[in-house]
Amino acid sequence: MVACSRDSLGLMEKNASALETQIIPQPQEEAGTATSRSAAMFTGGWVTAVTVASSAGLPVVSLGAGCLYVSLGFLYLLYCSIWHGLRLPAHSPSEDSLEAAYYLLPPWLDTRVLNWGVVGRVGVGKSSLVNALRGVRANHASGAAVGIGHTTWHAQPYHFSSGVDWPAQLVRLWDLPGAGTLDWPSETYIMDSGLRYFDGLLFVISDACLESELAMLRQLRHFQVPHYVVRSKIDQDVINNAEDNSVEPAETLAEVRYELSAHGCEPSRTFVISSRHADYDFDDLLYTFCTEVIRQCEEIFGPKHAVKR
Repeated sequence: MVACSRDSLGLMEKNASALETQIIPQPQEEAGTATSRSAAMFTGGWVTAVTVASSAGLPVVSLGAGCLYVSLGFLYLLYCSIWHGLRLPAHSPSEDSLEAAYYLLPPWLDTRVLNWGVVGRVGVGKSSLVNALRGVRANHASGAAVGIGHTTWHAQPYHFSSGVDWPAQLVRLWDLPGAGTLDWPSETYIMDSGLRYFDGLLFVISDACLESELAMLRQLRHFQVPHYVVRSKIDQDVINNAEDNSVEPAETLAEVRYELSAHGCEPSRTFVISSRHADYDFDDLLYTFCTEVIRQCEEIFGPKHAVKR
């Protein structure tokens, strides 16, 4: 039985700005320290470039340009951190690491709130899952647009109520563009989408797993980004397999689960669902996802509100 009911996932209409002001401190004291540190890194990069160039007989400009690029990356990350409240997930790149110059914090991602992204290649049902988790239809005014092709071109945030008394504005569910297009190539998708700065991800797949999807999942595990694997559109597979091969639904489900497990997907964090009908593992996904969101909210905002059961 699912403890987090669909009714508890409805949108909250009340304004959360006052609560956000109370809960989320502004980084006035940290700003000076971060600025000093970024200036030191910027200057240090140029000093290193001059020293290396002089000893090796190389043009200072070429080495200096590379050092400038990295230094600007650091400055950009620090700027975003200060602007957004300096609440970065533990798995995000350290602000003083080389990774931070390449894995940048997206300027549209407000880290003062909890951010979960719904990701995957084009056409796997990401927007449908966003609507199902929020309990709205695609034709609803606040619903995510769905279609048969590429319908999400830019990252779109949606308020999500996780069954607690926190205003829904403090938890955002992001519908991200599909991977594997010219604008969003799979090879650089994690970097381009800023996935390492999300508090967690729902990685959606359908049909057979592609190598590009498995490669992204390996990267997420390597970077220790919390994520669930969601195998969508199982209702279509059950029908097709029954009509084409006279296979029972239970056998089709077992086959899909075995394939996912063979690809390294942890069973306790893998769900086989139909977003259209909200069945199969959907209730388990909803409950598990809500439970993790609640835990993260308590860690970030404090255990001030009771869970709605």
